[in-house]
Amino acid sequence: MDNGDNLRFVKLKKRLETLDPPTTNVIIHDQRFTTDAGHSEIEAIRAALGERPVETIDIPTEWLRRLFIFAPPDQLSRYRNGFPIVIRGVDREDLTIRQKHDRHDGDLVKAAKQALEIETFRLTGRQAGVELARNTRLRTLTASEAEHRAKQTTGVAAHRSKVGAKLIMIVPTFDTIMRLVEGLIDRGRRLVKAFFAILAPKDLIAGEQADVMVRMHKRGAGILEHIEEDNIGRVRGVAWNRERAGFFTKAMESWTKRAASEKPITFLSGRYLTNAIEERMTGVALMKIAISGNLQPSDIHKNLLIEEDRFAVGQLIGQLSRGKPIEIDASQAKILRHAIIKRGFGCLETQSDSMNFLLADAALSCRGMAAWMRTLDCIVSTGQPEIIQPETR
Repeated sequence: MDNGDNLRFVKLKKRLETLDPPTTNVIIHDQRFTTDAGHSEIEAIRAALGERPVETIDIPTEWLRRLFIFAPPDQLSRYRNGFPIVIRGVDREDLTIRQKHDRHDGDLVKAAKQALEIETFRLTGRQAGVELARNTRLRTLTASEAEHRAKQTTGVAAHRSKVGAKLIMIVPTFDTIMRLVEGLIDRGRRLVKAFFAILAPKDLIAGEQADVMVRMHKRGAGILEHIEEDNIGRVRGVAWNRERAGFFTKAMESWTKRAASEKPITFLSGRYLTNAIEERMTGVALMKIAISGNLQPSDIHKNLLIEEDRFAVGQLIGQLSRGKPIEIDASQAKILRHAIIKRGFGCLETQSDSMNFLLADAALSCRGMAAWMRTLDCIVSTGQPEIIQPETR
């Protein structure tokens, strides 16, 4: 770099390090390549961010790595072709540097583990309901046989394959799968009473299996394939999220250690911290986790920080669906009202549409549309939050 470039680089670095507030969303683009479509996308992003703090900064593509800006391959390709990326700084946590033998999980990993355990318990019961619902004169499973088949299905979905040094996938044995799922179910059984506010774990399973039968009688046996696919996708999603929580925590610990010796974060840790990886989870899969697992996915998947407000509403609706009162403020009411209105159009063209559909669908399972719209309109018009009580069913 010549002196002019060096001076510009230093100014850019200082600007990024002194954002006020630190949670400012930053739209970056390479002015040399930005197309008319790219400029239009920048304006659309600014509009979508509403009143949240946002800055737009011109950063040459070749400076991204030096500025510790991590972009997944697909976004980096779009950046080079003239389109913007939204970034936000990741705060380094003040973690106690642990010894290698200390395997105590942090809060993120613990929460992700519990979500996996609860969902595996619940969805194994739901899958057993699918197996029983498939019974005909030519196929009759006992409850025990149905449960065994369901454990195999959810166990395979929950297993995260290990990759060796030569990138060869290790195929798990049947015993490995069954040990995994039995352990998850056992731990999940201990958590569901408090999580779902029920008297006994068996009540949850009975309700899930009854719901499968109701849906089959309404929609026909073809719905069973859809329910099974959803069960598998949800278990796979929470297992994947738990894995990412571990990667994120380890990367944060690495950053803490390097900061103690005044070293910059490594590129690999930066990719894990910002989730700048090719095989990222979708916002749709993470919205399901926010609703059913009471997690804030953007705590782990930093590439979706822009969605943290919508995920927070998903968490609230999940709590309401489990019989707990919630408080909704004006900004959350706007998000939910928009989701319910969008659901009425029935067209899921984008990831955002699908996230809105999941959010609205969960909300409408708790109370009717008319009741929701009256309440949400009142909250938005007055600006005053309201407590929403679960309906007795």
